[in-house]
Amino acid sequence: MEGMFDVLAEENPATSRAWQSVHPTVHREPTADEQEEMERWAIDHSSQLFDDFNR
Repeated sequence: MEGMFDVLAEENPATSRAWQSVHPTVHREPTADEQEEMERWAIDHSSQLFDDFNR
């Protein structure tokens, strides 16, 4: 989805200015706590999927 906005921004100066102002909040690096939570969530859900497939 980010790529779609990049293309629109290239074609339209108003879209470009708007995208430049919101882009840092859309695509940002997670904090250490957020990264840890995402990894924990992924492990929990991966094991749940594995269990579901093996029933």
